[in-house]
Amino acid sequence: MYFFAFPENTPICSQPVYNCILGKGSDIYKQASIHNQSKCNSNITIGDNTHIAGNLTVWANAGKIVIGDGCFVGENSRIYSAKHVSIGNRVLIAHDCNVFDSNIHSLDATERHQEYIQNTTKGLVKLFSMKEQEVVIKDDVWLGGGVVVLKGVTIGMGAIVGAGSVVTKDVPDYAVAVGNPARVIRIRELDLLGTRPEGEPAAS
Repeated sequence: MYFFAFPENTPICSQPVYNCILGKGSDIYKQASIHNQSKCNSNITIGDNTHIAGNLTVWANAGKIVIGDGCFVGENSRIYSAKHVSIGNRVLIAHDCNVFDSNIHSLDATERHQEYIQNTTKGLVKLFSMKEQEVVIKDDVWLGGGVVVLKGVTIGMGAIVGAGSVVTKDVPDYAVAVGNPARVIRIRELDLLGTRPEGEPAAS
């Protein structure tokens, strides 16, 4: 993976992490940030041998992010949770991606402004419903650069989402999805059949 070729991006986390649970062999990089407003370490759980170069945020009132083993979250990618974002094993999230399990703000303009006042004077809390819905990203998914995943979406095992796509609906197992909104352009049949050319990694 290109990211590890740059010496300025060396990991900083061979030391204790107090705002999340970090698995064995996992690293949080210099440009990464972990914002666990809930003050409960287990609300951000990172599995073994996973590398975080992006940003993980759980709000003060609610939210949970669980990332499996052998994953990568790229530079400037952000995962925001007000309910639950579940990411499986061996998931690759490229740079500049955004994952949301809520609307982040109220749809009502007056409420949004009250949220703004609250958040800029007293910290990040929820005043109104953000229409939270769980996001599930299953094993072996690859999100290309700049992908946006919206609330309530499940991305199936081994699926690939092309760069710049906006995922508004579920993506089936082993699908390739692209566009805004993302649509499935094909299913990777070799993975479905359990056979693949020599040298191609298994999707599960």
